[in-house]
Amino acid sequence: MPTLPGVPRPARGRALLEDVGGGRSSPLPLAPARPRRSAGASGLPEMRPALAHSAPGAEFEAYLRRRRREGQPAVLDLGCGAHKTEGAFGIDSVSLPGVDLVHDLEARPYPLPDDCADQVVLNHVVEHFAETLPLMEEVWRIARPGGRVLIRTPH
Repeated sequence: MPTLPGVPRPARGRALLEDVGGGRSSPLPLAPARPRRSAGASGLPEMRPALAHSAPGAEFEAYLRRRRREGQPAVLDLGCGAHKTEGAFGIDSVSLPGVDLVHDLEARPYPLPDDCADQVVLNHVVEHFAETLPLMEEVWRIARPGGRVLIRTPH
């Protein structure tokens, strides 16, 4: 695998990304994230932004114990919004139905232990980040060795 100057090679020797949709990468740069509109001006219910660092606490630990006891994978859905993956622990920067942990996904490190997720889902989230490398480094940290990362984008 060729390396880029100044970019360390992955230490674990496993692929970080998996192409599950038959898509291809785009040579076009990502568009900058759109600023959020004022909830009052849009007529939508107010969504409260995340604090810089939220703590998952006992709720996340209970989720992990329950999934292990049931023989099910621990799935983290980053940026889930109101459409969380079934059976996943949902993390988003706004408090919506289905969000288990409110955390600003631009604030790293995430309040999660290393190697805690069997699967990490980013469904139409990556395109909202101005810089994706720090996001991918954090996904790498929280995904367990041999885990799966599912990324879907409209690009």
